[in-house]
Amino acid sequence: MGKNAARPTSTNAASSGVSIDRQLSKQLMKRSDRPGLIWLGQWITLLLFTGYLLHLFEGSAWFIPMLFIYGTAIAVPAYALSHECAHGTAFRARWVNETLFWISSLIYFEEPSYRRYAHARHHTYTWINGLDAQMPFSTPMTLSSWLLEVSGIGYLVSNTTVMWANALGHFSDEVREFTPASELPKLKWGARACLLVYLGIDGSTS
Repeated sequence: MGKNAARPTSTNAASSGVSIDRQLSKQLMKRSDRPGLIWLGQWITLLLFTGYLLHLFEGSAWFIPMLFIYGTAIAVPAYALSHECAHGTAFRARWVNETLFWISSLIYFEEPSYRRYAHARHHTYTWINGLDAQMPFSTPMTLSSWLLEVSGIGYLVSNTTVMWANALGHFSDEVREFTPASELPKLKWGARACLLVYLGIDGSTS
């Protein structure tokens, strides 16, 4: 951070003036697998429906627009599922949460353990340049950084770089800072597992 940059300050519900009724809070905090499984069923149904339409439009002028719709139906819910599973809040059953965390993170192109620790860092230093571990660009954004972000190129390059480095055990100072030392082997083997899955998919489709 530069000398003139504003220092991050701690905030909480009390300092921000946010309050919530105790009974409502208890209701919202009640854990269950049912809402998550219903949502998962709806997502799978959406994928089957849009995938079928994509198949129908193959070879026509509508294929590319349909491909965009199908890709959105995969990527956006995958991010939401990965995010909630990273917090452990999507499902009450831990094994269901962790299994779907892996699947959704693979779809969204992030190694799960790295995602979990980087996201915790993000919540601690949200949108603070040099501290937020999930900022592939600095703010304020330039036109070039904005183009890289909306195109997905910035995300792809950033995640590929981190995944390869972690798979080789070349952990950056930033990764070592927000990841417990005992968890670093998990990041390494997780990244290797992800790369093997991607290589396997590439080999099976080529």
